[in-house]
Amino acid sequence: MLHIIALKDNATESFQNLHAVRAPGQATRDFADAVNDPQNKQLHQHPEDFELWSLGELNEETGEIKNEPRRLMRGIDAKRVSN
Repeated sequence: MLHIIALKDNATESFQNLHAVRAPGQATRDFADAVNDPQNKQLHQHPEDFELWSLGELNEETGEIKNEPRRLMRGIDAKRVSN
């Protein structure tokens, strides 16, 4: 089973960067890393505009997609305070 993941940009009201991962934890870790990376200008400078979503699950054997959208993490919650 693969989880279909997308980045929601609340400023443009659109879902972007659709991809699949084995576990939602992998996606939340990657998202948090991106939000805290100064090289990723959009996510780093505007974390309040972005959310990480799971749109559903893909059965790799049958090709069936189970549509169950849910927010995994808000960008602002992933932002680490630097000291």
